[in-house]
Amino acid sequence: MQLDVRNLDLSYDISVFNNISFNLNNNEIITIIGKNGSGKTSLLESLLNIRGHYSGNIIYNNKDIKKYKNNFFRNIGIISYNFPFFEEFSLIYNLKYFLSLDKINYDDKYIKDALLKFDLLKHINRKISVLSTGLKIRLQITYNYLKKPEILLMDEPTAFIDPPGTSYIESLISKIKKQNEFFKSAIIATHNMNIIKKSDNIILIVNGKNKITGNFEEILNKFKENYIVISDKYYNLLNDLPYNISGNRIIINKEDFYKLNPRPETLEIKEEDIFEE
Repeated sequence: MQLDVRNLDLSYDISVFNNISFNLNNNEIITIIGKNGSGKTSLLESLLNIRGHYSGNIIYNNKDIKKYKNNFFRNIGIISYNFPFFEEFSLIYNLKYFLSLDKINYDDKYIKDALLKFDLLKHINRKISVLSTGLKIRLQITYNYLKKPEILLMDEPTAFIDPPGTSYIESLISKIKKQNEFFKSAIIATHNMNIIKKSDNIILIVNGKNKITGNFEEILNKFKENYIVISDKYYNLLNDLPYNISGNRIIINKEDFYKLNPRPETLEIKEEDIFEE
């Protein structure tokens, strides 16, 4: 399996993102990070062809998905806090309905075994509307376990769920990556640092562009090579030098830091200096 995203642009009345490119291979996890409104969800929706007015190319196994949609969508799974469940129907009804759309038929025992695996069997006849967000996410995991997509897209899978639910999702991603249990690769839009650290490649979107790529350690080391962090109490020393702000901390290029006079004391670099711009 290979997914190539090439020079992807998306605009409405404003530009959402432009020139986004990356490759996804078997047994890889990519995390897409950035501020709210940076285009993370829109990028996932472009991959699903929900945002159909993008320019650029999305190539799946050497074929453009605009020409071979059905083959691509059969092999895509989605986990999202706003998955379109039928709220007034039961959990088992929803599972069977969405599997039927994928032309997948399992007997009741196989489905019940999957529900048992993800600790949902006791909820089998409950309406979706009474389930917590965490249980709805777990139901989507069960659905994708049964569907077995090649690529799983996750849009903020730990948003709006409690700490035990978050820990469950984090541990599941680690387990799936090790065992390749029901998907081959994943693209995850997230703010969750534990998930970000587990990924093979990180795409940080700033002002609609890929600002950095690489795994966590690569990005951390590159950042330390090029930037220094100081307290914002030294703001008056900056004059016209470029800088970024992370809370009450100033991030400045090393070359510019050595131009400061007097030279301020430096702060230890934190994860949020890099990943929460």
